[in-house]
Amino acid sequence: MKPSYSERRERLGRHFDAIRETQADAARVDARLAEQVDQARRFAEALARNAARAAKDKAREGPPAVAGVATGMPRTRWHAAQVAEREFVTELSCTLRLPVRSTETLIAESRTLINELPGTRAALQDGSITYRHAQAIMNQAWSLHAEALAGFEETLLKSAPHLTVANLKNEARIMRERLHPGSIAARYQKSVADRTVIFEPEADGMASRSW
Repeated sequence: MKPSYSERRERLGRHFDAIRETQADAARVDARLAEQVDQARRFAEALARNAARAAKDKAREGPPAVAGVATGMPRTRWHAAQVAEREFVTELSCTLRLPVRSTETLIAESRTLINELPGTRAALQDGSITYRHAQAIMNQAWSLHAEALAGFEETLLKSAPHLTVANLKNEARIMRERLHPGSIAARYQKSVADRTVIFEPEADGMASRSW
């Protein structure tokens, strides 16, 4: 006996339930990855500070050293903290097999989720939003002052679980405009000064241009 139409619809519904749960699992993994990346960043920064402190102590104990040797670093125009940061980015990039710029973005997003937008991270952890939703919130939050972040995040998270990413981006942009302390004229001038054009190679001799 063939299953009835309603039975087939129920089966289809179970497929959609399974898909939704898998999506929630992916969001939880993204939340855990953000936490791990930020923990690694803080640990690497602590290592760099301890190494710099030890090098300075050693330099004070011994004879005067040539510039660059006293810090335990090769001669370079970069500060020891900058060298440590580049080493961390490079190692993480190799670990995740990501381009350096993508890795830098992941580090910045992880830092924001853990330290500045805990509510967004919690929503990601319980699977009520996806990582793309979290990115839509972060992209607008980065230009807000710290005191405005809590209200900005709380307002958006009320509707974020029920919105598409595109709709959330629009709401986040509007909310950011309302809360931003700078005038639109000043922000326009800064955006004009900061604008750039990027070319990305594509398949079959093509390229993409963004600005």
